[in-house]
Amino acid sequence: MLTVKLFYSAFVCNDENSGSSHVVFPDLNCECDIDADSDEDFRKKAAEELGFALWMFEDAGIRLPLPKTISSSEIPEGSAISIIPIDYERFKKHLTVKVIDLAE
Repeated sequence: MLTVKLFYSAFVCNDENSGSSHVVFPDLNCECDIDADSDEDFRKKAAEELGFALWMFEDAGIRLPLPKTISSSEIPEGSAISIIPIDYERFKKHLTVKVIDLAE
């Protein structure tokens, strides 16, 4: 079985006070805050957030955006760039989403 990984850029700004990281996926116009105890934990949580963002595009019937090259001038001041890999097909197999009907 062929495994295809997707790689998306993320801008990461660490908050020294809270220990969390603010992460922006510019290709997806999506952002989140991640609390992680290690680099490995950060990468795992960032990949999960990336997976949810990709799933929301797909669920809405929107074609997944292709990752683009980021120039150094696009990186926000105080941020670093990180490349986040995801095996999106594997992510979807393990995804469980519970829909809540707020009208009830």
